[in-house]
Amino acid sequence: YPPVIAGGANGLSLHYVKNSQVLRDGDLLLVDAGAEYHHYTSDVTRTWPVNGKFSAAQKRVYEAVLDCNQQIIAAHAGGPHSGMAIQSLSAKLLTERLGDFWVLKG
Repeated sequence: YPPVIAGGANGLSLHYVKNSQVLRDGDLLLVDAGAEYHHYTSDVTRTWPVNGKFSAAQKRVYEAVLDCNQQIIAAHAGGPHSGMAIQSLSAKLLTERLGDFWVLKG
């Protein structure tokens, strides 16, 4: 699929592919890129501050998501786990952490 490269409000649009928005100071740049090789598919999504530094609010969200990511990895280390178990824990942790500052309600 074509990469999603978006900033500002378009970074919130699922599969925004026009990729023509001017990036502004304070915006976040979202890159969602995928690849396929011999029926193996994978993708990576990353977000960076355009000006090189997260605002205070952006940093809080980044740190909350990073903390959830680390907890999920630790909880599922050492053996096979179902995708549903990982998804369930991810949803629980993200809802709790992002709900702490009203980004998500769940």
